[in-house]
Amino acid sequence: MFRRAEGGTTAIEFGLLAMPFFLMMFVIMELGMIFFTENAIQFGVEESGRILRTDGRGTMTGVDLRRMICNRAAVVIGCNERLGLSVTSARKFADVANPGIADIEPGDVSAFTPGAAGDAVVVIATYDWEFISLFMRPLANLANPNARRLHGITAFRTELLE
Repeated sequence: MFRRAEGGTTAIEFGLLAMPFFLMMFVIMELGMIFFTENAIQFGVEESGRILRTDGRGTMTGVDLRRMICNRAAVVIGCNERLGLSVTSARKFADVANPGIADIEPGDVSAFTPGAAGDAVVVIATYDWEFISLFMRPLANLANPNARRLHGITAFRTELLE
C-alpha cells in the first residue's frame, strides 16, 4: 500500500500555532505588568498619604510627595518624570474639587494644597503606561492610542496635631 509522508507536519503545525500562542503570552505578561504597576502606585499613594496626613503638611512640597510615592513604588519605570500628582483639600469631603484623571499631566505637581489640620484631603497620582504591544491599544484611555493612564487615589482627614 501507499504510505503517506508526514515528516514536516509537526513543524508546520508548530509554525501555525506558535505566533498566536506567543502573542497571547506576551499580552498576558504586559497586562500583569500594568496591574502590578497600578498596585505599586496605589501602595505608594496610600503610604505617602499617611505621612502627609500626620506630619508632612507644613514642610512637604509636591515634589517631595512625588519623590516619596516613587520611592515606595520602586518598580515603576521613570516614576519621577512620568508621575503626575494632585493634592486638593477642603473643610468637608463633599467640597473637595478634584480634577479628572485625564486632566493631571505626567510630571505635573502644581496642584498641591494639603490643607490645614482637620481638613479633608484627596491625593491622586497618575502614571502614563506606554504600551509595548500594539494589541493593547483597545485598553488606551487617553488621546494617545499607545498609552493608558494608571492612577492611585487616597482620601483622608488630616490629623488635628496643631
